[in-house]
Amino acid sequence: MDIHLDCIPCFLRQALQAARFVTTDEEEQEKVVRSILALLQESDFHCTPPEIAHKVHFTTIELLGVHDPYQKVKQESNESILAIYESLQSEIDQSDDPLDTAIRLSIAGNIMDYGANTSFNIFHTIKKIKNSNLAIDCTEELKKDLQHAHTVAYFVDNAGEIVFDRLVIETVEKVYGKKSWHLYVKGHPIINDATTEDARQAGLVSLSSVTVKSLGVEKEYDQRTDSLFLETLSQYDVCISKGQGNYEAFSTAGIPFYFVLMIKCPVLASDIGVSIGDIAVIKVR
Repeated sequence: MDIHLDCIPCFLRQALQAARFVTTDEEEQEKVVRSILALLQESDFHCTPPEIAHKVHFTTIELLGVHDPYQKVKQESNESILAIYESLQSEIDQSDDPLDTAIRLSIAGNIMDYGANTSFNIFHTIKKIKNSNLAIDCTEELKKDLQHAHTVAYFVDNAGEIVFDRLVIETVEKVYGKKSWHLYVKGHPIINDATTEDARQAGLVSLSSVTVKSLGVEKEYDQRTDSLFLETLSQYDVCISKGQGNYEAFSTAGIPFYFVLMIKCPVLASDIGVSIGDIAVIKVR
């Protein structure tokens, strides 16, 4: 997915948000804003949103002198969902269609996105999505493909949300048996995206069928756009992508993908042909 002019103010908001998580000094915040404005002015807009987002994020943390501005809120996000993990698991197990319920809950978890939101209410979102229709619904196709799959690539999105992804994986294995899961997380903290530490906190590292893999991400590099990496993805039986950033990176990669997400910005809504707030399970061949 190509960048859109409406992405530019969003990048600036993300940088300011990160600065405010780190410091209350408005002069330091202004320095970040001015630097990101200069970066955006010099940037080539003929690329994907994640490519610019990486430059914005790494420039911001260099200016702030921190490794992860979102570390505290990420830990809190994981803890908040782990606190209700058992009740969610019970709700899934008791539902008429456990896997459908687990997938819906994982979409609800996609609201936990500081890249798109400044605030959210996960509990309200869970309640709402249980009874919401999907704007695009390829859930039955996904379930059939998972039933017959041996290897699954699963690209997680945010901290907190990753606990819901654990529930999806566990439910698939209860319904269809063991699979070989390669769980892709970010190799470096970017906004509140999940890393290996979040996978560990969420309990995914301890699952015997799950191998956690770190995506290479740097200021000028995103492994999701690497042609050799994309070639390896074509060898999986099923590829699942959570969230907006992964959709932006993979939707035009030419590889069969399931995109499981909530639409939280007008650019993505326009690209997919849905509305802000819609939920979807999209299959791209």
